[in-house]
Amino acid sequence: MTFVTLAGLQLQAYDYTKHHTMEEISGFMEQMEKNHPDVVSSVMYGTTYEKRHITLLKIGLNSTVPKKAIWMNCAIHGSEWISPAFCQYFVKEMEVGLAAAKTIKAVHGMDYTVGAASEVLWLRIKAKPSEAKAHRPDAGLERFAEVLSGLDYNAEVAVNRVGAFGSANPGQISVWMEQMEMDHPDVVSSMIYGTTYEKRNITLLKIGLSSTLPKKAIWMDCGIHAREWIAPAFCQYFVKEILGSYKTDPKMNELFKNLDFYITPVLNMDGYIYSWIDNTTRLWRKSRSPGTDGCTCFGTDLNRNFYANWGMVGISRNCCSEVYNGQSPLSESEAVAVTDFLSANRDQLLCFLTIHSYGQLILVPYGHPNISAPNYNELMEVGLAAAKAIKAVHGMDYTVGTSPDVLYANSGSSRDFARLIGIPFSFTFELRDKGDLGFKLPEDQIQPTCEEAYQGAMSIITYVHDKTFTSAAFTVTATLWTTLTAAWLSSTTLLRTAAPAHSGSGALRRMRSGRSRWWPRVGSVRVRRRKGDQSGEPARRFGGQRGFGGWWTVGEEREALRFAPARPRSL
Repeated sequence: MTFVTLAGLQLQAYDYTKHHTMEEISGFMEQMEKNHPDVVSSVMYGTTYEKRHITLLKIGLNSTVPKKAIWMNCAIHGSEWISPAFCQYFVKEMEVGLAAAKTIKAVHGMDYTVGAASEVLWLRIKAKPSEAKAHRPDAGLERFAEVLSGLDYNAEVAVNRVGAFGSANPGQISVWMEQMEMDHPDVVSSMIYGTTYEKRNITLLKIGLSSTLPKKAIWMDCGIHAREWIAPAFCQYFVKEILGSYKTDPKMNELFKNLDFYITPVLNMDGYIYSWIDNTTRLWRKSRSPGTDGCTCFGTDLNRNFYANWGMVGISRNCCSEVYNGQSPLSESEAVAVTDFLSANRDQLLCFLTIHSYGQLILVPYGHPNISAPNYNELMEVGLAAAKAIKAVHGMDYTVGTSPDVLYANSGSSRDFARLIGIPFSFTFELRDKGDLGFKLPEDQIQPTCEEAYQGAMSIITYVHDKTFTSAAFTVTATLWTTLTAAWLSSTTLLRTAAPAHSGSGALRRMRSGRSRWWPRVGSVRVRRRKGDQSGEPARRFGGQRGFGGWWTVGEEREALRFAPARPRSL
């Protein structure tokens, strides 16, 4: 099927001369609602025995007073295929008649006037004050697009293909999630685990075979930055692939038995919806919360708002900046939702994957240039293997490293927070491309981008799974590490060690009480010296800049977080 895009919206060339499957009819209904948001809305008013939604289209102009209505239903008998064909034809004919308040003569091959009615029918094509006329030729909508492109309209005309894997608007993604749960009730369920600033639900899909025993899990989120449309497309592709293979692929079936997948297709729902409004909002990045302290700008960079080195590097205190890190750690409800879920399930979670664009990168913790994860070498090996798997698909090169090494320093990211609380494998994927097209990656690159990134993600997931479920030594070590960490976190008195002051170990820390207490490194962070740094200095002053005070080693972030920060001042 073909459709024409007018000012970013779509007029579908739907073949009304053929019978259509239920999936195609559902797509037709979604397209009508998308094409005519001023006059068309859908209402789910029941479910079938097999738990499919019963949905109607409500069509009409808005009114401030109660209106009368006409009811029409088709296909109460499954075998009567001509019946739904008529309902679709009827709606199609109404596309021409919806704006009956103004005259539109829609006789095939005849001229017709595009006036005020176009505000409803053709979805806000802005004609110049002089009356314009368009010819609707026999060749169909593709020829119609050519005619329109020659008129004096402020409208972008493009021809695209429906059915190819492409970017989906927020409403389509929500419907798709419901469909996945309905189509695969034995392995898919949904969970609302938070709300956005604008009170939209933050929902994940939990995917895996049922088990009577506790299972380990994989986390994946997409769309934390609104303008990175390729990310939600990848989450949908990933779900499609694993659901399509777990019954036939023995390895995927094994993963489904041992692991649950927690997948959030769009984390920043408010920002993502805002980015779909028009070309002026397409590159919106942040959340949609309002500024504070007199700032008139909106939004916080959600990937700078987590409680992991918050406010230290790669941020701005200017609320109009794209990397504004928020009024305080976890000031954004979206970051709180992820934090609470990860914290509650950290013993279950083996791997954290957050999907972004662009740059063709696989990033490992941490975003601070002086801190690296205790399993940094292993993270690099796993990341490099994923990059190799990606390259094998379409020849694309992905660079692997910490953000300071291959991109830029940053703090307050979800990736760093996941590793900080003990999730052993934490990665950021920055998908295509390397900057030529950037956030506006064309739809013809969505499919290959998802294909290669899928292999990279599966390389990591397979490694994590096999290490966990085939290595008894790893299981014992992980259990011991978790136990020791939990004991340390719950302890209010730490044992002194005999380590001398300034011994050169980046794992030492002096408490802000002023007494000389030196502690060995514990937890999930360690200091990494910059190249050329021979000072051996284990601590630095961190007082006043963000409301904290005292001396502490950069590596001992977990210990630093034991102190509740004062409200940060604007810098």
